[in-house]
Amino acid sequence: MFSSLNLTEYLAFMFGLYLLAAGIGLLLDGDEYQSMLDEFYENPALGYIGAILVFALGVVVVRLHNDWSGFTEGFVSLMGWAMLIEGVLLLAVRRQFLGFFAKLNLSEKVYRFFGLFAAIAGASLIGSLYL
Repeated sequence: MFSSLNLTEYLAFMFGLYLLAAGIGLLLDGDEYQSMLDEFYENPALGYIGAILVFALGVVVVRLHNDWSGFTEGFVSLMGWAMLIEGVLLLAVRRQFLGFFAKLNLSEKVYRFFGLFAAIAGASLIGSLYL
């Protein structure tokens, strides 16, 4: 299945799968995500490891796929740049960056809205590859 996909399609599928899974998680356990943010804020080692992972994934995607020629290509590139920037911010100013989101104190309804949006976006991205 994956051998017939080019790099853009493969990354779009993986990002779609990620968005779909994260969206379902937000829909089912939205309150848990606030707890995870709090833990990420309070635990420096966890924050550092997470920052390195997000940064490294962003670097790889930007290096291998910095193509803005179409919607799907641009979406994949945007995801790579977003990961890279998020990783830099988490490494440089983790407490301030996460503190901004903690101050928002989002309700469970907001998490469910984001979950629905992410699940639809992920399913649409995956579906667009096969339609």
